[in-house]
Amino acid sequence: RSWALVGTCEQEGHEIAHELICNREWCWESGCGGNNGAAHQRRKASWYPKARQLKKMGRFVITLPPEIRGDYRTKAALGKFGTSVKRLMQRRGFDRGLRRWHFFGEDHEDFANGGEAPVFHPHMELLVEAGYLSEAVLDSIKASVGRILKVDIERVNVHYQYAKVGDIGKKCHMVSYALRPTFTDWAWDEELAYEIIGFRNALSWGKWDGEPVWEIPVDSGREVPCRELVAIEAGYCPHDGSRITWTPDIRRLSMVVNPDDWIFIDGGYWVRAGPS
Repeated sequence: RSWALVGTCEQEGHEIAHELICNREWCWESGCGGNNGAAHQRRKASWYPKARQLKKMGRFVITLPPEIRGDYRTKAALGKFGTSVKRLMQRRGFDRGLRRWHFFGEDHEDFANGGEAPVFHPHMELLVEAGYLSEAVLDSIKASVGRILKVDIERVNVHYQYAKVGDIGKKCHMVSYALRPTFTDWAWDEELAYEIIGFRNALSWGKWDGEPVWEIPVDSGREVPCRELVAIEAGYCPHDGSRITWTPDIRRLSMVVNPDDWIFIDGGYWVRAGPS
């Protein structure tokens, strides 16, 4: 995180420094990865403007059965399944949604302290605009997932829960949890770590041009990205809302940012109040 792009806003010339990060989930030593690390915060800032357009929020978790997980250890296979599930959701009337893979679960000891490495446990998180769904609808979705995976419906594991219109805290947790890093130590599976470098793993579908329909709680802490980070991720100055123009030259961060007159926002962004 020693290199950055620098931009200025169109209206007042405010300067913004954008740290270049690797986006790898296991890069916790430099603060790129890990829970609430720079990459996690940027993902949340990218998703929140969309998630806040969902009055009700449904969460699907599709877990691949153990006997076929070996077939999903490549970017191509993971991407193809994600596209198939997106199309399935669209056919079921979910016109827009958000999706992301989790590669490992939580049922393992601390590997760094001598515990065993966790086993590859791929499961897809999906957030859609939905509330209560009947058992018949869920069974039909499970059957469709089974056809995609080419397994019997008894082997299909689809979990569903939802947050009601006023349950904002639950919505915030769903978004943060779906975007959290799960592959936090490359040594768990070195082969897979190399394979998924560069894999796009926080995708959406549908139109997201509406206004927010719920407000973020004021006491939400770092689970919710700050307003300034959301603005910068969308390409706007956090001070005046004008467009940011980024220079093409990569510069050493220490040559740009002086902590005395720059403010650290979050997610690896710095802001200077006035032009140089």
